[in-house]
Amino acid sequence: TKADDDTQKYVGFTTKNDGWLLLAGDVAMGHQENRIFQTSDGGKTWAEIGNTNDVYPRVVTGAGFANKNIGFVSFRYDVDPNPVVYRTKDKGKTWTKCALKIPESFKSITSYATALSPVFDGAKGILPVTFRNNDAAGGTADVTVQYITSDYGKTWTFNEKYNLALIWADAWKTRDGKGRYEIMSSQMQADFRAQQELQSGKLIFVIRGSSPWVVSYDVALDGEQAVVTYWYTDSIPITYKGVERLTFGEENGRTVVTGCKTEIEMERSEERRVGKECRSRW
Repeated sequence: TKADDDTQKYVGFTTKNDGWLLLAGDVAMGHQENRIFQTSDGGKTWAEIGNTNDVYPRVVTGAGFANKNIGFVSFRYDVDPNPVVYRTKDKGKTWTKCALKIPESFKSITSYATALSPVFDGAKGILPVTFRNNDAAGGTADVTVQYITSDYGKTWTFNEKYNLALIWADAWKTRDGKGRYEIMSSQMQADFRAQQELQSGKLIFVIRGSSPWVVSYDVALDGEQAVVTYWYTDSIPITYKGVERLTFGEENGRTVVTGCKTEIEMERSEERRVGKECRSRW
């Protein structure tokens, strides 16, 4: 088999020499077959070890291995709106479906979920999953959240506040406020509508200016709150740092963002302005 003959390729290494490769073919009526290979000599030679075709022959959206034996294949939404991931613990000989669900507090703002490629560091792993909301206020909204494991993917957990903060931070990076709006409290949504402009009678969801732009961000939980640190740059280039603190509450049976305070706004070297509410810039 030539890799060029396949439409999708996922590849990675768990050690310097041990690697894996998944090749997926053409899609027909939602059906797609795949083949999985491994190498133990740094990619010089590859041996086919199995596939998920007899178990779940659907469209692949991600793949990853934790070690030689334990691997995962993620699939596109078909019938089940929850993330669909299959796990092998015997080098691809058998596959079992992971127990992954959209959290209750996200169901009202998620039409379906698409799992992507998991990343592992020993037994600890992160599985990114895209939640799509076809009924968002500003049109279709995609947000990416994380499920985590500490037992090689036997079980996965979802921290609601951490993931709300991830959605909040990524919206700031991409300048797309739809994701933020859907996780705001009703009061914050009202403030957002009051601040944002209208175009042809429709609310504009583009947030913040285009420069400086966000290069990366970090999310950390601090008790019942979350702290988001942003790193910016511009065309000069100059590097800046900004910090926001998020608070959360319950509304209509789900956890929402109830407040955002800027602790550091665009700090460059010794320059610092603190204590400003986020709503003036969203």
